[in-house]
Amino acid sequence: MRIRLLGRVYVIPKLVWFGLIVIVLVSVAAVGRYWMQTSKKQKAALLPTFSMSPAPTTIAPEKPSHTPAPDPSCAVYLTGEVVNPGVYWVEQGTILSQVVTLAGGLTPLACAREVNLALRVEDGMHVHVPKEGENGGVLSSGGTASPTPGKVNLNTADKDALMTLPGIGESTALDIIQYRTQQGGFKAIEDLMQVPGIKQARFDKIKEWITV
Repeated sequence: MRIRLLGRVYVIPKLVWFGLIVIVLVSVAAVGRYWMQTSKKQKAALLPTFSMSPAPTTIAPEKPSHTPAPDPSCAVYLTGEVVNPGVYWVEQGTILSQVVTLAGGLTPLACAREVNLALRVEDGMHVHVPKEGENGGVLSSGGTASPTPGKVNLNTADKDALMTLPGIGESTALDIIQYRTQQGGFKAIEDLMQVPGIKQARFDKIKEWITV
């Protein structure tokens, strides 16, 4: 086969010409196949995808294993001959002996006959458990002071006994003891007003409970 190119004539054998045709056809087929595969991938990428989500699981609330106990609403202040003096929160109407048990029980020095352990406590009650020869009992109930049998001797009472007086805390009780030590004791209950922090109004609240 002859081909004219740039003014010159070239003779191409039939075998070479046939080979060129085969190469062109194979190339066209390969290109067409590649194009079809690429087109399918692009269409597949455009299709929406769906995922199966598990159905929501409803968890039943746990049932309480026991019924909550009622909140304590009564504050009782224990002082004196109990193992752990302090304020205890109990239910209104609790027996005093139960509160004493919460406080660790009575000490060996306690004089239990001076206290009514069968008494039902009230909110704000102050109970002093005395030792032998000391006054004790309910010092206040419901926030209102009430006299107790006997009186606290300012010259012989220890810190705990002095703290049974209304409005007398640990610091003031120690001041009273320090005053009587320095002054050789109280000559009259009115001398109590010489102790720092005790004025007329405070003295009036406790004068019926003290003696010298």
